[in-house]
Amino acid sequence: LGTVMKKRKNGSLGTAKKSSGSKASFYSPERDAEVERLKMQLQEQEVTTTMRKADSSYLQGQLSEKESLLKEVSILLDALEKRQLELEQENAQLREDLAEATNMIEEGEAARKLLQEKLIENEQS
Repeated sequence: LGTVMKKRKNGSLGTAKKSSGSKASFYSPERDAEVERLKMQLQEQEVTTTMRKADSSYLQGQLSEKESLLKEVSILLDALEKRQLELEQENAQLREDLAEATNMIEEGEAARKLLQEKLIENEQS
């Protein structure tokens, strides 16, 4: 199409028509060949455009799918992080409870030994 427009601007298409003055010269074999070539070029461009649109649609679909997966992973990671914090707090509480229980056992053991010693003293006296 650009070639035809250039020829029209330069006057090369119009000169054949002007020189002979008949419509038959406008539909010359060269003109028909040029029209066919331009039709082929247009068809190739249409195919290229269609392929680009198809590629773009496919890639957009892939991108949307990947974004969806990333969103899911992000949600899962947030849930895991929350659960990890909960477990860390629970572990801290369990350690504290264990320390208190250990102290109570040690105090009970000390009291038992003391009572046992007093009992032995009372039996000997």
